[in-house]
Amino acid sequence: MNENNASSSRRLANFNVVITVLLGLLILIAVNYLSYRHYIRKDYSLNQYYQLTPKSIEILKNLKEPIKITTYFLNSPIQSQVDGLIQEYQFKGGEKIKVERVDPVKNGERAEELAKKFKFTGEENLVIFEYKDRSKYITEKDLADFDGGNPMMGGGAPRKVRAFKGEQQFTSAIQTLLEGKASKIYFTTGHGEKDLAESTAKGLSDLAIRLKGANLITEAINLSQTGEIPKETDAIVIAGPKTPFNPAEIEAISLYLKEKGKVILMQDPQSVSGLEPLLEQYGMKFQNNVIITKAMMSLGSGMTAVSNEAAAIAEQYADHPVSNFLKGYNFMIPGARGIQIIETADPAIKSKVTALVSTGDKSWGETNFVDKKPTFDPVTDLKGPITAIALYDGGEVPGEGVNVVGTRVVAIGSSTFLINRNIDGTGVDFITSLINWMTKKETVLGISPKVPQEYALNLSPMQMTSITWMALLIIPGATLFIGILVWYRRRR
Repeated sequence: MNENNASSSRRLANFNVVITVLLGLLILIAVNYLSYRHYIRKDYSLNQYYQLTPKSIEILKNLKEPIKITTYFLNSPIQSQVDGLIQEYQFKGGEKIKVERVDPVKNGERAEELAKKFKFTGEENLVIFEYKDRSKYITEKDLADFDGGNPMMGGGAPRKVRAFKGEQQFTSAIQTLLEGKASKIYFTTGHGEKDLAESTAKGLSDLAIRLKGANLITEAINLSQTGEIPKETDAIVIAGPKTPFNPAEIEAISLYLKEKGKVILMQDPQSVSGLEPLLEQYGMKFQNNVIITKAMMSLGSGMTAVSNEAAAIAEQYADHPVSNFLKGYNFMIPGARGIQIIETADPAIKSKVTALVSTGDKSWGETNFVDKKPTFDPVTDLKGPITAIALYDGGEVPGEGVNVVGTRVVAIGSSTFLINRNIDGTGVDFITSLINWMTKKETVLGISPKVPQEYALNLSPMQMTSITWMALLIIPGATLFIGILVWYRRRR
């Protein structure tokens, strides 16, 4: 009897153990399932490196159709940053964000297919966005600024990330695909302007490629032949004219501006476009000078010297959607002239003009164009800060059920910062943001680049030696000793 009771008790105990283990497993599975489906992501990095802005989150939450993101990386220092950012877009966009990662080495056939479909060489690092029947890709150069040092100090360009612009570019790409219709930007010709089709050092072919990647259609227009500006025009760019526009052309531009037109006038020092009186109607005037800035020059062997360079190195930026992303950066504009904000017949005009980009106090406006080694003359020269880019914003005017953006005019004292020889990521980002603002595509403006945080650990030679001995000898030796001791005691 006792043996039967004992046997029953053992069986019951075993059954209880099995039930307990099964319940434990079920609870563990349930907890893991719930944590997989319902969780909170939090960016605890010091500068919120991967945290998306409300603008990006709003776009992702309102997606109607899926967007596919394909990464194509050979070898890039920003690949891990791109992957981390994509995870955030997936988290906020949910099932509307599809991701494919292509390694050109491991997935050669797929890589070749993508290169053929999207017409790139296959040697670039890029991210491809697809939405319905539309697509757009962003190159590594668009996603990050790499620290190559001061352009006035010479030297190579190490592959070190200075600023990561992933969110700005990702959201811009998505917004561009959602809008569908590309803005049409006309570049004037016939007066010696910089040419979009020219691939030499002085051409704008690189800019044309970058603007096309930003879903902007660019075309040349000769106003002396057309006589007017087409109705479908979103903005006019006048890039460095060398000879004046004729009266009929000026009248066409004037009429276009009166009809809420958008014009970017880039005029180099000593040039005359004939548009000066028209620009003055909008409270801006080009000064007869060239901006000189004191800058550090490399002499080799680690030696540097101060030199006066014909370039505006911007340090001051207005609180404006176009220039906010530039704050904290030195934006170099070679061969620039100053811009003065003036009074007009209409007192309200001046309140609508903004000094967008200005130099620091170590610059001046040089009026002696002959001197090859300019020095500041307090009598004839203009002491900095000097405005290099200014804009007039007519504001919004009532339309049919919606507010329509009024006249917008931008004056830039140089066109050479965009030529193939000088163009860089900062210049492209600026002109793209400027055009987006002028055409009221402001969704992506104001998303600032993220700067990687670096933490240095300074150790003395004695500390380095101690750490080396600890890692290579003391810790492994202690572990070995304990293991031998345990083995010996067990043998006894």
